[in-house]
Amino acid sequence: MLIKRLQGQLEKRNGYYYEFDMHSKPLGEGGMGVVYKGFKIYEATGNRSVVAIKAMFDGLPAEVYERAEREASIRLRNDNLVEMLGFISEIEIDPYGMQKNKYYVVSEYLNGVVLSDLLTGQFKDKDGIEIPYAKQLYTDYVSEKEKTSIEIIRCVLSGILALHDKGYIHRDIDPTNIMVTDEGTIKLIDFGIAKYVRSLGTIDKSLTSTGKFIGKAEFASPELVLGDVRNQGYPTDIYAIGILFYQLLVGKLPFTGSKYEVLQMQLNDKVPVKHIKNPLLAKIVKKATEKNKSDRYSSVAELRVEIDKAADSHPTIISRYWKHGVATLLSSVACATIIYMLTLPEPPGPTPKPQPGPTPKPTPVVVDYSKDFNQALAKLNSKDKNIATEGLNLMKGLADKNCADAIEELGLTYCTFSKVQSSEIKARREILGLNQNISETQSIQYLESIKADETMSVDALYILGYSYWKQHNWEKGVETLSKALEKISTSSESTFNGLPKEDLIEDIKRYLNLCRKELN
Repeated sequence: MLIKRLQGQLEKRNGYYYEFDMHSKPLGEGGMGVVYKGFKIYEATGNRSVVAIKAMFDGLPAEVYERAEREASIRLRNDNLVEMLGFISEIEIDPYGMQKNKYYVVSEYLNGVVLSDLLTGQFKDKDGIEIPYAKQLYTDYVSEKEKTSIEIIRCVLSGILALHDKGYIHRDIDPTNIMVTDEGTIKLIDFGIAKYVRSLGTIDKSLTSTGKFIGKAEFASPELVLGDVRNQGYPTDIYAIGILFYQLLVGKLPFTGSKYEVLQMQLNDKVPVKHIKNPLLAKIVKKATEKNKSDRYSSVAELRVEIDKAADSHPTIISRYWKHGVATLLSSVACATIIYMLTLPEPPGPTPKPQPGPTPKPTPVVVDYSKDFNQALAKLNSKDKNIATEGLNLMKGLADKNCADAIEELGLTYCTFSKVQSSEIKARREILGLNQNISETQSIQYLESIKADETMSVDALYILGYSYWKQHNWEKGVETLSKALEKISTSSESTFNGLPKEDLIEDIKRYLNLCRKELN
């Protein structure tokens, strides 16, 4: 055992460090380095959480280390993106007394199988343990390829939109960079050649060097093949998503051969969408993979709308795996789980003879507000005050109809004192110009009106429990904070809107103990 401790300036300021056993079995090894299972440890409490640490190889070109640092700087929390945690550089002394630079990339720890392996029938992790979610996904893919392909693409779109919202393009979307995890999620796991759109120049030297192409030729858009960074943008990722969608629907790639041959096909040949059975989906792939980027979908949201239309028109396409729906796609703000269920009527049969008996109770009508909620949320997160105000009013209308998702969203919007408030909600409040005193009262009123506590997020329970403590309502405080503690303890999330899970647990416990102390 040889424990390596890592702590940069950021980690030192915030009172934590990373460590891993350099003699342990690696999680994996790639062209840039070896990945180990490690831990993030808080110095004050000793609390630790599992992370993945990539120890980069020595002697790589400087541009490779620059790409790694850029990858690590993309700090986003999204169910369909791996969370990057840090980049640490150190000067180490080798056995001969020579100094050398060492680089480490820290990210969220994931266990699962990459999509490229899943498509070949592999659904076991690196230790040979079967992943039930992956197995079920593969079984469904074999039996219902069209439906399952759509669900996988929806997850990819969710992650990519979160990147695009922050001004990044991915530029390396392919099945080897998508993981199906043992926690039942589908995540993009590599941002190695992601680029901030505003920093794009005329020639991308990190992608092309003396004719060498960095990336996956089979998924590269024409502008990526040419290294023409000036013409790269969000449609560049849409092209790769179109190729991936084709691969999922057809079962093979549209272009194969040597790397040079494939790159030439990407420049000159149209994707053979005639092999896609569903004409609506074929049309979508065709537009997504147009050679001229101006002919493609202009945004991920536009692409998603077209996929939803195709899914709605096909009665066999039923959402099962997509967790966050259109709202996650149109905004990086996390929203409630959406499940679309379509049923077919039974064929008519002989009219049964009336039988005496009690009058059956009417079946309660369940109203699906998901589409209205998504539209309201998209407007609420607009940077235009008038549109955001319209979204707020729409959300209030849904709350009046007892839509729990809308009620919670309003409660979070009006909250001013929460440590777990997201940057998106803070920006929303600023655009709307919400008054603090009024906001706090309204936040509590909305959150209190949610009848089913099991539907409330950790954020909402924490806010409500804190407010009860603030109001000296100790009994309700104990009840609500206990539910928050129970929910966060079973959550797989490591952070909540930037706040480490361990820190939030400590906060919840603090106010819970204060309430209990007053009751006793």
